[in-house]
Amino acid sequence: MLIARLIGCPWLKPDEREAALERFCSALEEAFGGEANVAVAQDAWLRACANYPGGVVPSEADPEDRAAADQWESALDDAKVAAFSPWPRLDQGCAFEIEFVA
Repeated sequence: MLIARLIGCPWLKPDEREAALERFCSALEEAFGGEANVAVAQDAWLRACANYPGGVVPSEADPEDRAAADQWESALDDAKVAAFSPWPRLDQGCAFEIEFVA
């Protein structure tokens, strides 16, 4: 099960936080074709990051690592935009934490 938490954004009302989290998760699931594939993509990204100092996949990285990083980072950026689409200026200082539980 995909669990996302919104870190920061104390100015969002509880129902706005819930809506943002729902849009965020839905966007990730749509990008990867389902919740299970989100977990696979995140795992590939984490493995790629582990191969490089500072956990950042450089542009000259192994093509497989770079592809995993590009795919995950693009989907994550799009999911953040989707989460805050009704309030595009309220995402300042906000972050998402993602966890998968059985």
